[in-house]
Amino acid sequence: MFRFRLGTVLRVRERREEAAALDLAAAKRDQLRQEELLAALEQERKARRGELRRLGERGLLARELLMYQEWDAALGRRLGRERLRLKDFEAVCEQRRMALLARSKEKKVLERLKERQRLAAKLEEERAAQKALDELSGRLTAGRQETEGL
Repeated sequence: MFRFRLGTVLRVRERREEAAALDLAAAKRDQLRQEELLAALEQERKARRGELRRLGERGLLARELLMYQEWDAALGRRLGRERLRLKDFEAVCEQRRMALLARSKEKKVLERLKERQRLAAKLEEERAAQKALDELSGRLTAGRQETEGL
């Protein structure tokens, strides 16, 4: 019966891989939320600029125009900050993806070792069984030869 001696280490590495996968999923979720926020802000900016054009056609007061320009500038600054945050989220995702890849490789090394050891143990069992059969066959043949010689 084959028993992998590094089974505990393999289980630990499997848990580490699972944890890394969960970390990556959380980072991707955060990145997606940031992308959605950016899309919403850009859509809002586009809508406000369209509104400003429509209002401009009927004529705007100077203070209304100034208010829209200030609002647009503030939104532009926020969009810039949010784009930087998105870059940060993308970097975190990449780091976590690389960590998951490393954890997967660590686990696969042990899985390959386990498989090689399992195959070696199976081969050894087969050799031992064949040796026992050969010895039994030799004894039976020797026994027949003795009985025939009598």
